[in-house]
Amino acid sequence: MNELDVDKAAEELLMRRRARESLLDFTKYTFPEFDLGPHHTFLCGILDQVEKGEVRRLIVTMPPRCSKSELISRRFPPYYLGRNPDHSVITATYGQDLSDELGSDVLEIVKSQRFKMVFDEVGLSKTSAASDFWKIENHRGRYIASSVGTSINGRGAHVFIIDDPFKDRDDADSLNRRERVWRWYRAVVRTRLMPRASIILLTTRWHDDDLVGRLLEDSTDDWMYINLASEAQENDPLGREVGEVLWPQWWDKEWLTEQRQAIGEREYASLYLGKPIRDQGDYFHAKWFEDNMYDELPSDGLRFYGASDYGTSRDGDPTVHAVFAVDEVGCIYWVDRWSERVKPDEWIETLLVLIQKYNPSAWAEERGQILKSVGPFLERRFKETHTYVRREQFSSHKGKEVRARSAQGMAQIGMIRLPKREEWVGPVLHNLTRFPSGKDDHDVDVLSLLCRMLGDMRGRAKREEKPRGIHRAGYTFKDYVHRSGSRRRGRRFQTESIVIGDHYAPTEERTNAEEGHSEPDQPMVVTGGGFEGEDQ
Repeated sequence: MNELDVDKAAEELLMRRRARESLLDFTKYTFPEFDLGPHHTFLCGILDQVEKGEVRRLIVTMPPRCSKSELISRRFPPYYLGRNPDHSVITATYGQDLSDELGSDVLEIVKSQRFKMVFDEVGLSKTSAASDFWKIENHRGRYIASSVGTSINGRGAHVFIIDDPFKDRDDADSLNRRERVWRWYRAVVRTRLMPRASIILLTTRWHDDDLVGRLLEDSTDDWMYINLASEAQENDPLGREVGEVLWPQWWDKEWLTEQRQAIGEREYASLYLGKPIRDQGDYFHAKWFEDNMYDELPSDGLRFYGASDYGTSRDGDPTVHAVFAVDEVGCIYWVDRWSERVKPDEWIETLLVLIQKYNPSAWAEERGQILKSVGPFLERRFKETHTYVRREQFSSHKGKEVRARSAQGMAQIGMIRLPKREEWVGPVLHNLTRFPSGKDDHDVDVLSLLCRMLGDMRGRAKREEKPRGIHRAGYTFKDYVHRSGSRRRGRRFQTESIVIGDHYAPTEERTNAEEGHSEPDQPMVVTGGGFEGEDQ
């Protein structure tokens, strides 16, 4: 054996040893063509913790075609059984056909030569032929492929994998189906677990009330919830910047933008962001917005306005700035949005940029301690940057639901419109349709502030408008004093009643005026009974 062969043999032995110790190396060894991304490395590390019993409840949501089933449902079971040949693994999907397909793939991996090179002491029982049920030779370990809704009597699991309990949106939108899945989880999954067993759930978030939603609300278990969105959201598990793409080698930003436009915001939010948008929210309905989205803003007749919900720190609530346009009939177009958890000096600079960019007529903000604390600094920055806008403050003494009534009414009749191509639309719909029970209500707050400001402006305009057709009765101050005294003495009087509108004298007089034979018509005075200083 020459030196080159020795090096290759040493490298081969090292790869096999590593494949016994980590799922990532096992995957690379048994699937050399696997196109590895950072999210695969991260996920394999979490699954290694599951194998060691350090993580016992795991939820994973990822975009389609990003290898979640490849790693969790195909590679993890043989790796786990290779390291734990006396344990049992159960995998269940929405249908038996898919479960059998996954079971067949797992069986082929265990039969492969590369698996035997890693776990040479682990082999299949001679009686194992079916893909949905097979055993480990000379051990108690077994693999079972089942489907959601079916019983698994007499068989336990050290690891129970649930791979997509719902087939599609129609399946998840069915309340009866969601109830059946939930009953199956409690009656079957929970009762099949061995001591210190683990559960792994990988799924698409089609619905807010899906199995993930119910498990997270249930306080029985402590779940690790990993959402690897195609475009990073806040608090991304991988530490990506907001908007950074998950797997650019496969799905770049341009492709994701095209996909968002092709399938619609609701489907994109579920499949690619892991954020289900409710069809029928408790307060706002998704359909109110989805049926009235706009491609381009109207070219003229718009006035711009802004609203902000301020935060105080990086660790607290986010600050949200929003810019809106209002057309001549009062329809509201949501134009821009910025949301970050940052210190006041950072969000103030962003506020200045937005005001300079859109030149709004007014900006709404909530009156409170935050504004009082940052007010002087905010005003100083306005002066230093020569940025000016009329700021309107509103109190928050009433509940959020009461304050949002105007926005709710306008949304219901299609008067609030969102853009089709902005990345922030999905999170906005997500937050609106969860109000008032959702955790993030800041988008509702800025929308409510805007509608309250517009309502106040309309009210002021009506009060300032001079009524047409109202004319003085011709009384002097002395006349009013005399009439007041007459009322105290209880005497009857005649009044001149002010009449709104253009009421004219007799027809022939008006005709003469129109022909130029007399002075312009005078408003007609209508008399009525009352109290006056003289008897009638």
